[in-house]
Amino acid sequence: MTQSRKDALQDLLEHVEAGTASGKFGSMSAYWCADMQVDAMRAYSGSLDAAHDLHEVVLTGWSTEIICRPFSTKPHLWHVRLSTDHTGYGNGMYEGATKENPARAWLISIIKALIAEANASPDPLR
Repeated sequence: MTQSRKDALQDLLEHVEAGTASGKFGSMSAYWCADMQVDAMRAYSGSLDAAHDLHEVVLTGWSTEIICRPFSTKPHLWHVRLSTDHTGYGNGMYEGATKENPARAWLISIIKALIAEANASPDPLR
């Protein structure tokens, strides 16, 4: 049986957050076109351009805020907030954070927002 979109996104989120997502983007093939999968893979690897492109396709019109929180003895923490409006505090606000790179934090935020959308609407492939 085909994995639901929500389940596929949750599985992908777990691997992206853990840093073990290499090779996992194919699980989204039933839901994302090849270009979207490539953008997700490139964002996971650090491409801000790819994170931006994926965001524009799947969350058109959502605002983005990228913050770097420096620590004196630890690596910087990249924090990305997505919102349904331009105030940064819209009805839908999803955050991702990672020490690795801002593009991966952006990808985490995108996946969280898509999971929330999947919760709000029925999955036709479930």
